[in-house]
Amino acid sequence: MLQRVDFYILNSHQDQDRWRILGTLLGRQWLKGHRFHIHCRDQNECEELDSFLWQSDITDFLPHHRLDKEFAGDSPITLGHPQSWPEKRDILVNFDLHLPEAMHSFERVLEIVVQDPVWLDAQRDHYRQFKKMGLTPQIHKLG
Repeated sequence: MLQRVDFYILNSHQDQDRWRILGTLLGRQWLKGHRFHIHCRDQNECEELDSFLWQSDITDFLPHHRLDKEFAGDSPITLGHPQSWPEKRDILVNFDLHLPEAMHSFERVLEIVVQDPVWLDAQRDHYRQFKKMGLTPQIHKLG
């Protein structure tokens, strides 16, 4: 059941900056036992983010796998898009313009906000939807 929502607001308008902040946030949390799902807009973004995460320094590596690719094991971080969802995770990172219906099965949702008009409009709408659900999103302004 959804209990907490966090918006991380960046001054940047670049998707790559969202991914860098994502790496920082995940790097702090997955070792504590949290299980993340990163919900991408589509398969292309999922592939690009996967490549970005594999190019990380080995000391910053984030164990992850894509749900639309065969993988025999398990990892604390999954990547997916509207056609691929994990069975059970506790934190959803939403990189989609829409709030997924499956978000209610997570305990927490993270949104990383960039200064792009399309994204700002979508995430303002997300904020209003969370408020209607009775949640008070936490705002974190990052440089």
